[in-house]
Amino acid sequence: MKSILLLFIFLTLIILSQCYVHSEESNLTDTVDSKIISANNNFGFNLFKNLIKKSPNNNIFISPISINLALELAYNGANGETQKAMAKVLGLEGIDLDTVNQSNSVLINRYLGIDNKVQIAIANSIWANKGITLNLDFVRRTEELYNARIRNLDFSHPLAVKAINGWISDETNAKISRIVERVNNGAIFYLINALYFKGVWTKEFNKNNTADREFYLINGKKKMIPMMSQTSVVKYYQGKDFEAISLPYGSGKVSMYIFLPNVNSNLSKFINNLNVNNWEKWMSNFSEKELTIVLPKFKVNYDVVLNDTLKELGMEIAFGSEADFSGLCKEKVFIDEVKHKTIMEVNEEGTEAASVTSVEMKMNGTPKFVINRPFFCAIVDNTTGLILFVCYVIDPKPDDIALETPIKKE
Repeated sequence: MKSILLLFIFLTLIILSQCYVHSEESNLTDTVDSKIISANNNFGFNLFKNLIKKSPNNNIFISPISINLALELAYNGANGETQKAMAKVLGLEGIDLDTVNQSNSVLINRYLGIDNKVQIAIANSIWANKGITLNLDFVRRTEELYNARIRNLDFSHPLAVKAINGWISDETNAKISRIVERVNNGAIFYLINALYFKGVWTKEFNKNNTADREFYLINGKKKMIPMMSQTSVVKYYQGKDFEAISLPYGSGKVSMYIFLPNVNSNLSKFINNLNVNNWEKWMSNFSEKELTIVLPKFKVNYDVVLNDTLKELGMEIAFGSEADFSGLCKEKVFIDEVKHKTIMEVNEEGTEAASVTSVEMKMNGTPKFVINRPFFCAIVDNTTGLILFVCYVIDPKPDDIALETPIKKE
């Protein structure tokens, strides 16, 4: 029997490097600890849900593995309480660093030539300001296991930003051209992950079938948007409050999974139930079914600063003066900003997507005391404690002082 899935509210999850590992891929499971896959996915869901909570009425598109890899570059240099906090947030408690790095190495290299109709490229880079020397063991691990490109730059030079963003553009096939707008004062490191994906549907949609149809927004309103359609035998799952399909790319090693809440349910309820245990249960229960699929043709652009979200998840120590990244360099540094940018286009041929995650690190310096708002001041005789003058300043005026002024009479 044929069914029609009209996608009026949907959640799209692309299974890339955070992949659900199929049993037949024994060579992968022999090398990648299954705990790493679960940890990556669990961290991704926690982060995703936090971002949705902050902006429930906006499209949100992230790459959990991109964020993971950028943060795990920093994790390789973390020690003490900083390492413990990052491990807890990333789900790496009880997993030794060698296992984390070896598993990431397999995942990074797994996608080289995975399919002639699927291109997945994962790249990492570390950019250090001139005069900063990285820990040799950190360099060895990140170069050998993360294929990281490590470069020293003069961050005060205008071309520094161009060099970093040029690398980003190259690694994302120009889909994302920049993530560093300018080098912030005090920045000494950028740890960056870039991910590019392009997949051709196993069965492409016929462009002649694409037509404007109604899409029901989360507020109950509706709008006309281009919808693609085709009838295919696909993997399908019927959950308690939703339906789901798997649309494969190329030979089927990578798929887009789309979850559609029932008419009497909603996307918020689905998100509340989105966790690793449920995910693994759902993934194991798909079966083939013939369906007429009606899917929006759409683009998503998203960028976000992840500082607040990561702090709320438990990584606050990494962002402050108490941070310990002594395994990265001899200077005392902390994470100043984590930025994430993504783009995705879904059309009749397939999907093209890219993501970049940047971890900017700064060196702890002299605390600042910036007098840039109304203030009180006093001139005091330090010997006697006598106050000579007091002043209440709400609008400093450098040129508004006369040496002689008439006495104001009451």
